[in-house]
Amino acid sequence: MGDQKLIAFRTVAETLSFSKTADLLFVSQPAISKSIRELESEFGLQLFHRKGNKITLTHDGKILKKQVDTILSQYQELYSQVASLKNSFPTHVKLGASTTISQYVLPQLLPQLKKTFPFIELELLNGNTQKIEKEVLKQNIELGFIEGQSQNKQLKYQFFMKDELVVIAHHSNPISKKDSLSREAFLKTPIVLREIGSGSLQVIQHFLEAQKIKLKDLTIEMHLGSTESIKKYLEHSHCLGIVSIQAIQSELKEGTFKIIDLDDISFERNFYFITSHGNNKPYIEKLIHFILSHHNL
Repeated sequence: MGDQKLIAFRTVAETLSFSKTADLLFVSQPAISKSIRELESEFGLQLFHRKGNKITLTHDGKILKKQVDTILSQYQELYSQVASLKNSFPTHVKLGASTTISQYVLPQLLPQLKKTFPFIELELLNGNTQKIEKEVLKQNIELGFIEGQSQNKQLKYQFFMKDELVVIAHHSNPISKKDSLSREAFLKTPIVLREIGSGSLQVIQHFLEAQKIKLKDLTIEMHLGSTESIKKYLEHSHCLGIVSIQAIQSELKEGTFKIIDLDDISFERNFYFITSHGNNKPYIEKLIHFILSHHNL
């Protein structure tokens, strides 16, 4: 049912005149009469008593009038809010996210974001943490999402969500029969890690150093540029890998990969929003607020 019919009904109910309503709404009187007949047919109710040229509201018409007043008031509030959003948002917003976030977190959020802000054209740049930070500093990105321990004083960091990096083995790897590894066994087992500059590698290095372990102490077989590359590599080798738990949800359910616990070592980290200092644009804050309130839904 279009709101134009409701507007026609409310105006007739207030003026008690089809001709005055037609003049006020700049339409023909037959069009107003048609709208009222269609409403009465749709609801199965008589809304007006007609006696000659005079009309009055029926009991049902009075009840509907109260409901229509509420509905049209809500319509007006909605239109005002949308107009306010359109005026406060640009038509194009550039986002940037480090690899894990862009592949495994944002795909669930971006459709909701687009549905809520349909008038915005969103563009997402993908890269490792260092690249995203550089692009924000160069103002090529208005809002970034990064992982890792990086804290550039020229950037503003805001907590987004928690994540955990886990050690995994493919189900064909004999190590997958174990639930955990000692420190010594972990250091001796070939492992595949993300590339230099990635937030994941920064986090791994940070937690290992807290245990007096350096990257060079690991038996690193290869550095790869994405989590998907690591997962594919492990399918054809007996190496370990370290990836975000966000990246293996379906594989864990299917039994493709097994998480291997390490004695006294865990890799927990935070994801962050990043903006350049001085970028206090209201629409960026609105986007951040929306994402924070929806990412666990």
